[in-house]
Amino acid sequence: MEGKKHVTTACLHCRRRKIKCDGQSTCSNCAMLSQKCLYNAEDDNRRTSAKRASNALKNRLVQLEEALKANNIELPPPPAPTTTRNHENQENSQDNARRSSVRETTEETQHQQSSSFSQAASNPPDEVQFSSDWASNVTQDNDEVLRERSINESSLIPSDAFAGTSMPASDLEAISLNYFQSGSSFDALTAEPRNASPDLTLPLNADSPPSPRLTSYIPDTGEFRGGTASRDNITNSLAARMGSLQIAEDGQLRYYGPTSNLHLYHNGLQSLSRSTIQHVAIEGNEVLRRAGLDQKIPLAVEMHLAHLYFSWEDPAIHVVDEEIFFLEKQKWIAGNKNTPYYSETLNNAICAIGANLAAGERLDVPEPAPEFFSSRAKALLDIEMDSPNVATVQALVIMSASEAAFTRDARGWLYSGMAVRLSADLGLHLDLNDQYRSGMLSQRDMDVRRTTFWGVFIHDNMWSLYVGRPWGISIRDISVSRPLKELDAVRRKLWKPYPINNGQSTVPPEGLLDPLEACTDANITLCGFMRRINRTLYSGRKIGIDELAKFLSTTQKELSLWMDNLSPELRVDLSNTDRTYIPHVLQLHMQFYAAIIFLFRPYFSHHLLRATQSLNTMEDRAAVARVKSDCISAAHSMVEVLRCFRKQHSLRHTNIQIVHLIFTASLIHIYNACTCTGADSQTALDDLQFCCQSLGEIGQTYC
Repeated sequence: MEGKKHVTTACLHCRRRKIKCDGQSTCSNCAMLSQKCLYNAEDDNRRTSAKRASNALKNRLVQLEEALKANNIELPPPPAPTTTRNHENQENSQDNARRSSVRETTEETQHQQSSSFSQAASNPPDEVQFSSDWASNVTQDNDEVLRERSINESSLIPSDAFAGTSMPASDLEAISLNYFQSGSSFDALTAEPRNASPDLTLPLNADSPPSPRLTSYIPDTGEFRGGTASRDNITNSLAARMGSLQIAEDGQLRYYGPTSNLHLYHNGLQSLSRSTIQHVAIEGNEVLRRAGLDQKIPLAVEMHLAHLYFSWEDPAIHVVDEEIFFLEKQKWIAGNKNTPYYSETLNNAICAIGANLAAGERLDVPEPAPEFFSSRAKALLDIEMDSPNVATVQALVIMSASEAAFTRDARGWLYSGMAVRLSADLGLHLDLNDQYRSGMLSQRDMDVRRTTFWGVFIHDNMWSLYVGRPWGISIRDISVSRPLKELDAVRRKLWKPYPINNGQSTVPPEGLLDPLEACTDANITLCGFMRRINRTLYSGRKIGIDELAKFLSTTQKELSLWMDNLSPELRVDLSNTDRTYIPHVLQLHMQFYAAIIFLFRPYFSHHLLRATQSLNTMEDRAAVARVKSDCISAAHSMVEVLRCFRKQHSLRHTNIQIVHLIFTASLIHIYNACTCTGADSQTALDDLQFCCQSLGEIGQTYC
């Protein structure tokens, strides 16, 4: 016979997270997270069928009447009917008696568990420390904690109790510690619950989770009787212009702005309806099996593809910290699935890019390998979007790049936009130094969030440049700190090609010092220039001749200043190609010359050139007059950087965004070859031919 489709009782952990529970003695969720699986035996809201109970009662009455008649016993007369009011009074009396009993039990339980929480506070885990200042804003649902405190200790039955064993007293202390370690603030756990009348509990159907007390959300009026200071606190909360991070129902930190009104919830968010949240660790294998994508991938293949990604793709648009990724991957393999910095969606997205870079290799996976891993990432993404985290943002950025490589620009553009939206959802764009000082976020959390956000920012700008559309992130909304260039000197990370025998690479065996943070910071500044150029010249709005000339002169000077102020490790001397340069530094310079080209191109207009003859200043007229020659010079310089790239590293492994940069320079060479004569035309043709050869070589990777 087929088993039940739905279990009638979920364990406390699954109920708290509002996820599906299989009802086993140790459910799959608790087994996966290595947590004790507890069931509340007393809280069973199942209702017996009314019809079945009524029929059973009638049959029993008939049986009793027949027994009385068989023994010649007279049947008693029916009882006198009672009035509705008397019936209600009896029920109210019984209900009050029950409430009194529950209140006494609750007070005793609170006293006993309060000592357990105090003991837990004396030895808090090093990795989870919370400040009382921040606790009111980011704690998990306080009403959940208070509700579970009110449960009698005898009803907290571990999963093995169903086999006839009892729960030792030490397990109760472990439960208290588990509450603290799961992310709740210590102040929320040790606080005495406010007196709440049971009448304020919202009525729900039998299948709904227990309702939160209304007093969990209504401030105690006693707090505000002391004077104007407390009233000012209420006013300041209502008038706040900044939102706050909240622990959402899926357990993830999410940002809610002041206009959402949800920033006022100090105890986290909770819905009255039960939400079904899927998890890749639980449903992922089944989804892949149904899609025919559940082939076993050797770990060695995954590691090989990940190293290719981190060597050639990630540094140009840095979004994933390599060290943390591999550390979290190791934890995942060991069974710890509860991490926001690794997911199988991210892993497969990285493998998809790595498989492109490994074109021609036999990987022992279904072919074409890039499409195989990309399809796996898409299937898992659909599950992960129920409860997205930082790894989901990173996966979306990488999947967007994959779609660009497959020339599916519409999907790639949408994935990039999803990454932007989700980064705002997680508050990655915010300065969270207060949360760091309070102990809510560790230094590692801050670093990963910062790296991820600026990777999203650069990627969003590159896509906007590529498709000529508005960007999704407003600089005004960003308060997170820029990448710390000083970290490069502290970390002294080395870059070397992977695999080591990378053909033409001239990098010494020990590697080169990798200025990854400085390169990212310089790229962010370039993105700022490109946004200004796009907003001023390519938005379609009307601009006066004087303003256009002034913008050209000012922006050109600022771009030249950017180049002059580059740190030594980011500089490229085109006259000295014997010095070995890191690939993402070379691509940074190609991005610079692309920005120059986009700045100059609108000024090619003959109408604009004629109109600028009436400009007041000689400097502005000269700047406009030099536009064509300066633009051609920038395109030629980009080709020289590309020649250096090909000579030192080959174009076998490149970041996919380099294709758009080469295409941008190629258009200028085509224009120059068609409009010039003699040596200038021949130089343009030579540069154009090299660009075509380079695109062909890159195309062998992404074919």
